[in-house]
Amino acid sequence: MENLIFVFLITIGSYEKGKEIFVKKCSACHTIGEGKRVGPDLMGITEIRNIEWLKKFINKPSLFFGKDKLADSLLKVYGIKMPDQNLEEEEILSILEYLNFSSKKEIKVEEKKEIKITKEEIPFNKEKYERGKMLFKGEIIYKNKGLPCISCHTVKGIFTFGGGKVGPDLSFSYENYGAEGLELALKDIPFPTMIPVYKNKPLLDEEIEALIYFLSKLETKN
Repeated sequence: MENLIFVFLITIGSYEKGKEIFVKKCSACHTIGEGKRVGPDLMGITEIRNIEWLKKFINKPSLFFGKDKLADSLLKVYGIKMPDQNLEEEEILSILEYLNFSSKKEIKVEEKKEIKITKEEIPFNKEKYERGKMLFKGEIIYKNKGLPCISCHTVKGIFTFGGGKVGPDLSFSYENYGAEGLELALKDIPFPTMIPVYKNKPLLDEEIEALIYFLSKLETKN
């Protein structure tokens, strides 16, 4: 019955409108069938989650954390709270329509250039690692004068005085999100606390690449 109701509801929305909103607001953290990024892969999500729950959670997830077991379990796995979207109901239905049909047809959202970095890269590039480390710490200033990562984040066992506590510990960020997930998060920043900091001071591609390399090599002895 729920799926029949959903089929009726999604006729209000628009697949193309849903795609537009997804690419703009969701694709930095989520994929449809391409694996997890900052958040979970949403392939088949309309089949495995209650539609009413999805509608409410997509719009205002802040109301769920600390009150909803599913939301809290997602937070435990991914370590980052999904920001509120404050969308109109029709926009949410459009997103759900896009997710539903993209999952069935295995449609990719869009092709994105991926920074090719893996932990198996040989030989270890100490110069690139040190540049990423210095950018993270603020010893090298970002070209557009954005705040260094260490202002809000830390990584275990690297910096004597630790780092900021406003944002999550990034020690396992590469392991959790991969190069593509980190690249998307740094290029098209989806987090409310970071948007005002970097909105007019975006990171350059070479800075992002160095940061990702540093995060990918945290376990490397040098």
